[in-house]
Amino acid sequence: EGCEDIPLTARLALIAGTSACHMASSHTAVFVPGVWGPYASAMVPGFFLNEGGQSAAGSGLEYIIQTHAGYPALLAAAQ
Repeated sequence: EGCEDIPLTARLALIAGTSACHMASSHTAVFVPGVWGPYASAMVPGFFLNEGGQSAAGSGLEYIIQTHAGYPALLAAAQ
């Protein structure tokens, strides 16, 4: 099942690579110390965007991949 019925303002997006960015939307401007934004209509028209990040998130992403149940089979197939 998807998250189509969950309001956009109740979701948190994690964009991950060598760094990570956490993105959240709201109907009103929310000012949080240490968090970037709010930016009006930056991601979704009519919503405010707040974002925060981590500059070295590659290790976390590697952990998620390597502990996934399908990782051993995919690793074997790749070799």
